[in-house]
Amino acid sequence: MKCDKCQFELTDTWTHCPSCGNAISENIKTNVAPVSQTTVVKQAMSTGTIALDPASLAKIRDYEIFSRIVENRYEITEQIGQGGFAVVLKAKDRKLGDRTVAIKRLLKQHMQNNSSARIVERFRRESAVIATLNHRNIVTIYDCNSDEDGDYIVMEYIEGGSLRQRIDSGRRIPLDEAVKIFHGICNGIAFAHRKNLIHRDLKPSNIMLFPDGSDLVPKIVDFGLARQGEASDVSITGMVMGTPYYMSPEQQRDVKNVNSSTDIYSLGKILYELLTGDFPDVVDPEKLSFCPGISDVIFKCLKLKSEERYSSADEIMKDIDKVLGTAASEQKTPSEKFERIEPKSESEEDPREEEWFFQEISKKANGLKSKNESTSAIVEEYRKYLERYPSGAHRNEVDHLITDLRKQNYKGPNHGKSWKIPDTELQFSSISPGDFHMGSNPGIMGIGGEKGRKGNEGPVHKIHLSYKFWMGRYPVTIADYLKFMRSDNRDPQIEWTSKNCPMEKAGKGSDIDGGFWQEPSQPVVEVSWPAVRAYTRWLTEIELNAGRIPSGGYVYRLPTEAEWEYSCRAGASTRFFFGDDERELQNFAWYDRNSNNRTHPVGTKSPNEWGLFDMLGNVWEWCNDHYEGYKSESCVNPCGPKTGTVFVRRGGSWVNDANHCRCAYRKYWEPASCFKYLGFRLVLAPEIGSMASAGRM
Repeated sequence: MKCDKCQFELTDTWTHCPSCGNAISENIKTNVAPVSQTTVVKQAMSTGTIALDPASLAKIRDYEIFSRIVENRYEITEQIGQGGFAVVLKAKDRKLGDRTVAIKRLLKQHMQNNSSARIVERFRRESAVIATLNHRNIVTIYDCNSDEDGDYIVMEYIEGGSLRQRIDSGRRIPLDEAVKIFHGICNGIAFAHRKNLIHRDLKPSNIMLFPDGSDLVPKIVDFGLARQGEASDVSITGMVMGTPYYMSPEQQRDVKNVNSSTDIYSLGKILYELLTGDFPDVVDPEKLSFCPGISDVIFKCLKLKSEERYSSADEIMKDIDKVLGTAASEQKTPSEKFERIEPKSESEEDPREEEWFFQEISKKANGLKSKNESTSAIVEEYRKYLERYPSGAHRNEVDHLITDLRKQNYKGPNHGKSWKIPDTELQFSSISPGDFHMGSNPGIMGIGGEKGRKGNEGPVHKIHLSYKFWMGRYPVTIADYLKFMRSDNRDPQIEWTSKNCPMEKAGKGSDIDGGFWQEPSQPVVEVSWPAVRAYTRWLTEIELNAGRIPSGGYVYRLPTEAEWEYSCRAGASTRFFFGDDERELQNFAWYDRNSNNRTHPVGTKSPNEWGLFDMLGNVWEWCNDHYEGYKSESCVNPCGPKTGTVFVRRGGSWVNDANHCRCAYRKYWEPASCFKYLGFRLVLAPEIGSMASAGRM
């Protein structure tokens, strides 16, 4: 059978295509003849991807096959990624204060086959190529060597996930954020091209996103297919290497005889996917109608004749600025209060001017420090230098200054301890990483299953959450939500009406709307999903500027459905988190038997084992995920489907019976829904798309 996206030969045991990453649908798995491993490997080699059977992949995932200590210096702590040729390991550099680094290791099986010389040469060339590129938007190489386990590269460790993960999170990337990310990608590629280097495998999975405050700084990785100028003694004339749908037509014909315009083609595909969230197999101009003119830029990148495309990545950005300049500037977030500074190209750089600029920025930053100004204000001064000189002589120094400033002035939560945001009633419990089984027990032939079980609660599947986070102890209250509604920084793109937050009802007594807005400690209700998202962005911005957001891409947001059920169960596998007897529910939840047809102040019933109140009953709670049916396979850090029209709600409410208040019960509503039994709870966790994930729920 073949992938329905790129026509790559597949085996029936795979869930994703190893060439393009496309999920394999069940309908193409039926009535197909098995494909031999030899056939698959031959085709994989022809596309520059080594496909491995599941047994081999299982061995690769076990990083114990490599020495735990490399060069008596690097201590491997965990595996963080893998591809067809190499595995990426996280490690501590013992000689430099346990600095975290990433080690890319060539897989052993590629040193023991007929193509080993070519593969090893490509791997070694990657380190040599990146070592010549000192740029903010290109991953930094620290070291390269070989030992008894083979060749390896030591490089910068990037905390965030890849652009692929960010796009696949299912949340549209805001226009201004997408333009910023694409600016960085273009800056890095333009720099590489000025060094006479062509990447030849640009795609979202080869772009990592480094969390820098509220921004995500793109860093280009995987230069394994890069070549310098016209010289290449590793690529073979007529061979196809790269990734389908991101490769230019001329690269699909012959990887050796291409120039920098092949990267321009890939940039066009990446820009389309960034702006629409759609896989770029077909570029549909109708999906770009929200921003007239941008389709012209993309289609110029995608011209069939390479000479008709843009001649450089800098030219792409100039045209994008013409089209989006006004729109992008109007959509700046509150953190973007410094003037735009155009980055200097290498030909324009004057070392004396750069040094003067750095000294001026340093003086301003030191002045702000002496006045005890906020960390965010000082950081913004230093970032002016990085904006102007992304590959400047003081780049690493400034990066370290910014990192140290944020660490020194961190005032936020610490893992293992509860957290309360100052001047609010927003409290959070620390949740550790772990495993649980999601869904409800169906029993055997309908016998012995969970009472009240619904079909969409299965199949039961194992979930692993690999990151720490903080779950709100209560649903958000009227008091805390009204601070947002009365602020000047509400999202201008949302039409704020009484339909998505009837703030005029607050505090008016029980005769207004049945008392749902009577007390500040009641859970806020009648808030749409987009309005909740606007609230979480507002809160994240405030807390980031106050130095109270943990590093690693953490934000305030709605919980994923997996985070919600994991936290609700608190280690339990029963119908409710306290057991199976619904007669005890009255001690833990407000529901139809005891609510008197209204909401009640949060925290007035008993919590679960992890100190979380009102997880069941009182109000339904929005989740971050689009709704879909469960899959049977185990999942790591799932975050729901990429697209959809409805969002998950969990927990039951004051109007529902006990069956609706079970841990596994799940339902959905359209995002504009606003009901008196619908509220929400916050989580402080990595931004969707920044944590590594595998599988679908």
